Parts: sequence; C-alpha cells; structure tokens
Amino acid sequence: MMDVRNMKTFILFFVMIIILLAGAFFQYHSYHNEVRATTVNGIDVSHYQGTVIWGDVFQEGYRFAFAKATEGTSYVDPEFENNMKNGTAAGLYMGAYHFADPEQDNATAEADHFISVISPYLKDGYLKPVLDLEEGSSLGKTALSNWVNIFMNEIRTKTGLTPIIYTNSNYADNYLDSSVTQWPLWIANYGVSSPNTGIWDTWAFWQYSDSGSVTGIAGSVDTDYYNGDLQSLYANFVIHNSTVPGNLSYYDRQGAIGYAYKWWNGINPHYNNYSLSTNESANFVSEAIIAGGLSLWRGYDGKGGGVTSTSNGTIPSCNYLQENLVRFQHARYAYVTTVNFTIPVWLDIGDVIIFGNNTGNAWQLATLVVYRNGNHVGIATHGGDVWNKTLSYYFPDHFTRINFYHIPNGNKTNLTIFSVTVSALHVRAGPGTGYTVIGTIYSGEKYVAFDYYTDSAGYGWWKFFYDDRVGWCAASYTEESYGDIVVINVSTYLNVRAGAGTSYSIVGQTYHGMLYAKIGTEYNSGDGLEWDDIWYASEQRWIAAEYTGVPELSPMIILIITLIVLVVMIWREKR
Repeated sequence: MMDVRNMKTFILFFVMIIILLAGAFFQYHSYHNEVRATTVNGIDVSHYQGTVIWGDVFQEGYRFAFAKATEGTSYVDPEFENNMKNGTAAGLYMGAYHFADPEQDNATAEADHFISVISPYLKDGYLKPVLDLEEGSSLGKTALSNWVNIFMNEIRTKTGLTPIIYTNSNYADNYLDSSVTQWPLWIANYGVSSPNTGIWDTWAFWQYSDSGSVTGIAGSVDTDYYNGDLQSLYANFVIHNSTVPGNLSYYDRQGAIGYAYKWWNGINPHYNNYSLSTNESANFVSEAIIAGGLSLWRGYDGKGGGVTSTSNGTIPSCNYLQENLVRFQHARYAYVTTVNFTIPVWLDIGDVIIFGNNTGNAWQLATLVVYRNGNHVGIATHGGDVWNKTLSYYFPDHFTRINFYHIPNGNKTNLTIFSVTVSALHVRAGPGTGYTVIGTIYSGEKYVAFDYYTDSAGYGWWKFFYDDRVGWCAASYTEESYGDIVVINVSTYLNVRAGAGTSYSIVGQTYHGMLYAKIGTEYNSGDGLEWDDIWYASEQRWIAAEYTGVPELSPMIILIITLIVLVVMIWREKR
C-alpha cells in the first residue's frame, strides 16, 4: 500500500506532467496558428447566406470574415449578430461592413447608424469596420470622394479606428479621386491573377470571387484573401485596445501632479514665463493639466481664445482658464465665500482651485490640488512659488472666494500608433493650422495617438504626447503603424536620457500615463537596467524600462509560474 510520502511524490509528478503537457499543447497550437502563408483566406457574408455553420468554415481553413451590419440610415442585417458571435466563437476574426447609399443619404447619418449597431464589436479581437461602396457613381468623382471621406472621418472620430473601404476595380479606376487612398483598400476583382486597384498602390483585402463554395454555407459565398500572413492581419487590422497596460485615464491626475512637483519652483523652457503675475499661475496650472493629457486648444470661446501665440497651448488667464474647464473640460464646479466651509467630496488631486474675491474679480489665482485627505487639501502654483500649501495660505486673508473645479477622468481608448510619411510635419498646440507650432516631427518617426479630431475643413488631426506635453499633427501626412506602446508608470516624473544608461545626460522628463511608441530595448550591464528607446521631441531617447507599463503575462508563463507554486507547496508539505 502506498504511504503518504510516496503518494505526495506521485501527485507532484502527475501534476507536473499535466501542466507540461498543457504547455506543450499550447505551444503547438500557438505555433500552428503563427506559421502562416503569404495570404490568409476569408469570406464575407450577409443574410443571403442564411445560417452559417462557422465551425465548418474554420475547419476548412478560413480565418477571417466580414459580415454585413447595416445599410443606409436604418436597415440592420437580420443575421449580423449571429454571424459576429458565432464566427468569433468558432475562431475567426470577424468584422462588420456597411453598405453605402451615397445618392440617397447623408454620409454622417449613415456612419452614425453604422456605429450605433456595431459598437459592441468595436473591441479587442474584432476586425476594423468597413465601408462597402458599390453605388454613387452619378455623383461624380469629387462629390463621391467627399462623401466617402466624410463617412470614414466620422467613423475614425467617433471610434478612434481607421476604417477600411471596399469597392470594385471599376469604381477604383473611374469614380473616385486620390483623396480616398488614405483608407486601406479591400478590392473586388474576379477572374484575374492579381487585382486592379485603380488609384490605390496596393490592397489589403481582395475579394477574388463572388461564387465560392465553402463547407458550412448553403449556396455560393464571396471569398477573399488578406495580403499578408495571420500575424500581419492581427497586427494591422484586428482591434487590440487592451494591449497597453497601466492607467489609461484620459486625464491622468498623477501625471499632472508629477509635472507640478517637477516645475513648481522652476520654469519649463517649453512654455512662456509670465513672471510673478497672476497669469503665471494659470499658465502653470495649464501646463500641469496638459501633462495629464488634456488639450486647452478651444480656449474659452471654442475658437482658441485665450491660447496665445506665445503660450504654446496654455491659457495664461484665470478668467479664461475657468471658462475652458467648465465649458470644454466639462468640470464640475462649486465655490465658497465663508470661512466655515466643507470642501466638496468630489475634489481630487489633479483638480483645480482658483482664488478670487466675492466682489469684483472672482478668478485671480489658479492652483493645482496636489494633496487631499478629508478636509485637508494641499495646493501648488506659480507667481510666488508654493508646493503643498493649505487653503488658508491664501484664504481668507488674501482672497474672499474659493472656486473648486473637478475634471472628469474619461478614458484613453482605441490607441493608434502612427508614423510620419512626409519629410517634415509640424506639431501644433491645437488641431488646426492656426495654432502655434511647438515642434516638428520627421519621416519614419512613430508616436501614439489617443484622440482624433476633424476640423471644419474636413481634415483629421492626431492628438499625442510629443515630449512632456500634448501636441497635434495633421493625420493626412501619417499612416497607421504597429508595435509596442510604452506607458509611463511613475509617482512623480521620469528622466529622459540621451542614451541607454544613467551615465547619459538628462534631456527632459516624462510623466505618469504618457504614451510612446517603443523603437527597441537595450540592456545596460553597467547600471543593471533595461532601457526603452522612444521618439521624444523628434529625437531617439531612452527611458528606464522598470518605470513603464508591464504587458500581460502569456499563458505559457502563467503555466510555468503555476508549476513552480505547486512544487513549492507540495515540497513544504513533505517537510
């Protein structure tokens, strides 16, 4: 009969074998899903295909599919949800498409209808959305192309995703102009060895037949290729928002506090110095909340009023700053004028307090909240530099009114890595050519956009961290790119260095929540640290990797960690 000690040894051995077999299976499965051909097989479907047996489709080697979602401004395909859910469950990458009716409907209205239906599928693991353009030739090239661009920009503005355009070779040759080539192409062209892409230089997807025979589908179906392997399809056209770890608040409070800590008694050369005036207090607070991810480009009037040509994006006016916070940052607002008051429960670090007088000017000195514990609040400002001072430092002896502003957190979603496609591209303080140029980026450089804005002329602008602040650049001179995203994770600030090591000179700082596209990583044996290479103000710079976000563990690593834990537990029991 087996004794307890031998039983534990047997259990340990058995558990190890099970875990290693599971790991081997995972590695085998991953390998056979990663070894790809130069094209990937896919299909596109609508209710005309009836009920699709998606498991059979997958078994026949098809790895992606687009399903019709909408048409015009009201129609929804009755099989759309079944196709999306069941296709995904079977293992295919699924995407949605909208059939356009440009001769009948407004482009924005059609795009909004499309978004409202597909919003549950604009998340990790699904393909980017598609505009199906097969009608509208009577409008002429310019009008039809404008319609397409309005539709596509509405999708990108509302979702943060760059959509794909589907059309046939006839339209690509004869009914569209070059302005639409900014969108990735899915081309329909049958009975040829390679498709005619018309005004496009290349294709991403090719519908090579409208009469394919696929197991699991009754009757014929459209069949497609992706122009690359499955790994490329995943990198380029599958949505993967959650690949970035760390705090992804749209307004990062800790980033604002870190900036204030660094510069409360100094002047950042990236901005103007308004000396000891009250303008400098608003300037400093503006700088801090910009470091937290906000952009004040609307000014106080929605047109940039208060964002001066020398401020580089700040609002050096307490009156104008409070207008911006309330009207365009949607800040919650309250004020007190009596000595016996309770601080609003919603006030948090990174929020703004502006002191003024109950009679006369109500907004005279702007401060940033850097500490909050119950009714105890610490503030920082310029114009008589202070750090973590109590409210009594200014009230009621110097001012008779306190204005509180709570900035909503929001979320950074649909992050996009973009690379510059022209020799030089201006970075501006706002999304438009009328805003101050704060820098220049160059061909091949990569940055991470976390917002997108379409101006009144229909041009798109990326919002991104250029150095230690927010900048904007014209999206039409960029293209989407792919790679790893670095998220800064520090309590105060992180030095940016000229090389991969602490011996290199400090060239700037970056703050919690800021995002950069990682160029590469280098280990410095001298200081025992790993360093991430990033583009920072159009220069290749380095930051210590231990202060950046940590990617999720892979399943294989989890298995190994589980094995180690089990071994340790059983060994301790045997003792």
